[in-house]
Amino acid sequence: MLNWLYLYFPQLQLDTQFAMSSTEVIALANHQGNLVQLSTVAKKKGLTQGQGLGQASLLVSDLAVYPYQEEVEVAELKRIASVLYNYTADICIMPPKGLLIACDGMQSLYNNSDQYWHVLETQLKTMGAQYYFASGSSPLLAKALAQAGTNVIFTNQQNARNQLALLSLQFADITTKEIALLTRVGITHFKQLLSVSLDELAKRYSRELVMYVGKLTGQYPHQVTFYIPDTHFEKQLTLHYEVSLTKHLEKPLLLVLKQQQAFLLSTCKLAKQVTLILHFREVANLVFELSSAHAEYRAEHWLTLFLLRLENTELPAPVIALTIKSDYLVSNLGEEGDLFSQHKSGLDTAMLTAILQAKLGQEQVKTLTVYNDLRPEIASQENTFNTLSNAPQMNLIRPSFMLRSPVELTQPITISHGPERIVTGWWDNNNVARDYFIARDESGRWLWVFRTPKKQWFIHGFFS
Repeated sequence: MLNWLYLYFPQLQLDTQFAMSSTEVIALANHQGNLVQLSTVAKKKGLTQGQGLGQASLLVSDLAVYPYQEEVEVAELKRIASVLYNYTADICIMPPKGLLIACDGMQSLYNNSDQYWHVLETQLKTMGAQYYFASGSSPLLAKALAQAGTNVIFTNQQNARNQLALLSLQFADITTKEIALLTRVGITHFKQLLSVSLDELAKRYSRELVMYVGKLTGQYPHQVTFYIPDTHFEKQLTLHYEVSLTKHLEKPLLLVLKQQQAFLLSTCKLAKQVTLILHFREVANLVFELSSAHAEYRAEHWLTLFLLRLENTELPAPVIALTIKSDYLVSNLGEEGDLFSQHKSGLDTAMLTAILQAKLGQEQVKTLTVYNDLRPEIASQENTFNTLSNAPQMNLIRPSFMLRSPVELTQPITISHGPERIVTGWWDNNNVARDYFIARDESGRWLWVFRTPKKQWFIHGFFS
């Protein structure tokens, strides 16, 4: 039976943030100045993990060094977990490099462990990150085997334990101090460590080591906290070169938007608004908020809108990083339509509005919004396109063309319908007392006219 599966990502930050730099010599260094992650080209040039930054710079003149950021890898683990969550339920994030999956509850959904792993492997291949994997009867057993690069799904747990016995203690989840103490007495591999009883270990070594061995062998319970998917998307991408022209932001922007697309698809959500933040070294961030008239998940859609918005933007300084955020998400319930209706070419109203908003600015694109007010001047007003109206439907006869201000009626008319008396607005000092009529003048135009209590006549609109 498949109990626990561990996925180990040895260089998650390098694989995800520098995926477009496959030909460059790149290394990530920690705070101590030691190399912790190396690109393929850097390894071919003789650089090794743990090497000092000074020595590496002497060996390779064109070495590009970036700081290792654990928080970046934790964010990437959450992103991967959000995708795998659609295929397996119980996932535990073990920062900064691992995901632990409880497999017991998934046996009824898949025919066998091979099919189950094939589904997960298919998704992992789309992540673009190197990983190692292994299964085991306990979380720590699966973790040690994965970190050793075993890459085996063990259906026979005895085989997993036999493989563990051959491993060096460098793959144990214990401190270097404890490894040194064990080495002094000749314990260098798991086989030797597991041959010592827990009682004997408790007499000579720390409580942490005893707890580790107990959890590893399943004698002590191992409590884990399972992952709960995020309700929004946020991803920051550090650029490995400074960008001074907005047109050069297209590729990195598309990369992050595709990650947002994968998140939206995995959560069955659509984005109504997406925020782009451009980061600079010594200048305040630039923030662009784009709203779409219809909710959308596709990366190409949002990329088109952002490129239109950035087209006439002058950057105050070179961009060193960008962030994509989408908080306003709605459920993806699908669209209703006639299966046999003819395909419509061109842009629909919502897409055209989104493009105009991106090009001209959201405040420059208006629509008429109906309000629950009988006064014609207030009943319809200009608002931004995505402003919603909760007014009830009123079956009233109204003209197609309304004048901004009524004009005095000077020509003869023939009244065909009315009066419709509107007396309202006393509560906000904008009171109205009018009798409205539908009339026709001598030229044949249909007019919407009203009469005041002082017997004055005005034109307020024209019927088409």
